[in-house]
Amino acid sequence: MSENGAKDEVFNIQVPSAKLIRTVEMYQWDEDCETDSNDHRQCTYKQVWSDELIDSEFFEDSNHINPTTMPYTSETFFNQDAKMGAYKLNNKLLNQLSTTESVDTLDIVKVQELGLEISENKYYTNVKNNEPQIGDIRISFNYNNSKNVSVLAIQSKDGFQEFVSSSGYKINKLQEGTHSGKSMLQDLTNENNTLKWIFRLIGTLLVIISFAAIISPLQRLANNIPIIGTLFGWASGIFIFVLGTAESLFVIAIAWLRYRPVFSIVLLLCIISILIIVIKLKNKKNKARTNTYQCK
Repeated sequence: MSENGAKDEVFNIQVPSAKLIRTVEMYQWDEDCETDSNDHRQCTYKQVWSDELIDSEFFEDSNHINPTTMPYTSETFFNQDAKMGAYKLNNKLLNQLSTTESVDTLDIVKVQELGLEISENKYYTNVKNNEPQIGDIRISFNYNNSKNVSVLAIQSKDGFQEFVSSSGYKINKLQEGTHSGKSMLQDLTNENNTLKWIFRLIGTLLVIISFAAIISPLQRLANNIPIIGTLFGWASGIFIFVLGTAESLFVIAIAWLRYRPVFSIVLLLCIISILIIVIKLKNKKNKARTNTYQCK
């Protein structure tokens, strides 16, 4: 797939691969804060390697200070001559390649020019006694070693371009190894279905959380009364969960009413059944309370 390879000009690293990644990390302070039941905020600090700058400006403890810039940045390099057969692979496709292989041959001359050191196939600004200091840099390189790839896209002249469906859905997929078009389409379908249900679950959780936020003032009042607060918490929790789930299922059912009416009707029947069960349980509970009061 690749002949010339991808190259990082700054560090003079070249590999016979279509994709090369330079990862730059800095040793920094990381803050972790927790608030207890009495609204007391307590923070702990640890030193970590991070490929992103951690802003220490708003740390609770101003003695923990991180640098605000990095001398180098993480970057991805592609072989601009990479092809699949006679067709050129663009950067959007190449970016889908994994980079699991690490570069184990580094340029010692370049290291000396930049004032760095080498340890465990990585560049460091400081490797003394394996005790990095805040602000030290660690640089590593990884690349892709795939020999064969499969592409699901439209052939355009000597390359590929994404396919756009009538609904606006775009297909521009590269998969490592040899795969049929049918299997790649099935993989896309499975990915979309998984993503769809993840969004549905997230939506349901957001609805439940919003109902919980609405009822929270009542919960705070109930907590001032012994036992009542606990009972109210259990009852409101069940009510919120049932109501939030029912509302989410209702939205999903309405969305599917045109395209999958049977599925939509089944969901609506499920919602009605849930609500009927909840109402019956509530009426039964109220009736039991009434009988208790009469006995007294």
